[in-house]
Amino acid sequence: MKLSYTQIKEIAEFLELGMRCLVNKDTGEIADLLDWDDIYYDPIEEEEERRQKILAEWSDYVDVEKPSSRESFRFMASFVEEIPEGEIRTRLVNALNGRKPFRSFKDQLYFDEGVRQKWFEYREQALIEYVIDFLHPDFEVEASPK
Repeated sequence: MKLSYTQIKEIAEFLELGMRCLVNKDTGEIADLLDWDDIYYDPIEEEEERRQKILAEWSDYVDVEKPSSRESFRFMASFVEEIPEGEIRTRLVNALNGRKPFRSFKDQLYFDEGVRQKWFEYREQALIEYVIDFLHPDFEVEASPK
């Protein structure tokens, strides 16, 4: 089964939103589901019914896991390495080396709108590459848009 770049990007976008993504190995169909481990309320009945239906109908699928905290930290650290020396880079390095690095990193991005936008673009591409690597054993993936 081959997945298109558009499908890979769609999966990455769902992961960025905190969703759980299942990919049917037979058809390449993608199902996005709420990640019950990441929410603080009981599953919505309709969403639970949808999840049960998908799991019952799909005999073989891949559950695309969101990047771990360690992997997400690596995304941030790699991004900082691409920022030219200067105040914003120093702020980001200090954020990553301090307490609550994820929150601090996010806070520091508000000091420079250009760097903040570059971070969003970088994170999107990092997630796409993550999804490609994650799915590669089970799917042939299109690595770039056509």
